Amino acid sequence: MQRKIVTFGNETMNLGHAIAADLSLAGHSVTILDMPENSEKFENIKKQGGINVSGKTEALTSGKTGFAKIDLCTTDPKEALYDADIVFVVAPIHGIEKWVSHIAPFLRGDEILHFNYYGYWPSLRAYPVLKNAGKKDVAITECPSSLYYARGESGSIDFSIMKQGIPLSVFPARKTDEVFGIMNSLYPAFVKARNILETNFMNLNMLWHPSIALLNIAYFDRIEADGGDRANFYGTGITENTGILTDAQDKERIAACEAYNIPYRPLMDLIHQFSEGYGDTITEAQRDAKFVKESVPYPLDIWEQWIGWDMPFAMVPFVSLCELAGVGMPVHRSFIHIFGALLGSDFWETGATLDRLGLGGMTKEDVIRYVYEG
Repeated sequence: MQRKIVTFGNETMNLGHAIAADLSLAGHSVTILDMPENSEKFENIKKQGGINVSGKTEALTSGKTGFAKIDLCTTDPKEALYDADIVFVVAPIHGIEKWVSHIAPFLRGDEILHFNYYGYWPSLRAYPVLKNAGKKDVAITECPSSLYYARGESGSIDFSIMKQGIPLSVFPARKTDEVFGIMNSLYPAFVKARNILETNFMNLNMLWHPSIALLNIAYFDRIEADGGDRANFYGTGITENTGILTDAQDKERIAACEAYNIPYRPLMDLIHQFSEGYGDTITEAQRDAKFVKESVPYPLDIWEQWIGWDMPFAMVPFVSLCELAGVGMPVHRSFIHIFGALLGSDFWETGATLDRLGLGGMTKEDVIRYVYEG
């Protein structure tokens, strides 16, 4: 069945354009929407009339490469969203509320809004915006990981991996069966998650970045002191000790998942599944991951940007929910305080607090009920 697809934004390594290209090749009608200030990102696509797709056919849900026709590229949400079935939102992590506010007035109210990235509680951040706009019946879906490893620019995308078995959650969860069937018809790689607690509790960036960043900051400082401006965050940054600290962080999730009655997936299993990395330890598996082997040096301050997302928008709400349920999170809580000191930021104040997620004053049981019923 052909569907009207809109991709909104192109953050995080051209993932918006990757989705647009793949679903076009799969036979759907596709529109690319972006903020007015980002119109240059799709100028070449607009001139070409589409996107040149290369790479491995098994890395695309369409199973095809070649030229992917794009029906419309625009910064006008009214024009883009007319008759849309599914909107894939690929917005900056810190800007979810702003971006949803931009499109909310133009939604009918029965669309599916899918957030394609690594968690960061997009459903609970978007829902109040939609509710205030009178669009509370929009179904929201999200995952703990992006769909692809794909790279490109200027109207060309090269696909290398389509992740398999990606948990997809629906908010509210009472709509799961209905909504999952639609999303799964587009991406058979999706598997049904219990609720948004499950997908956010396994945010892969929250589990990978902190240990690598913390134990390598002095290394990055020395490179800068020697006149350098880049370092291989993953390739060089992953050490035996970053693996030990990451494993300690991961094990804290066991009690958290038990408290909220959701499945616990060890990080080692997630690395195998989503990153094709294997080994006897976290360190070995991370080093073996395909994207780590292919990783290139990043600017030395990339850790500040990533931690500036992970702490306030992933770890603060995670720790807050765990402590609400009486589960201590000493390793996670320590990361928040230490990185806050390093970056001069009070993440408990600036982050996605329970109040900002619409969960203020709730008990654990209230939260479980809310993510199911809305």
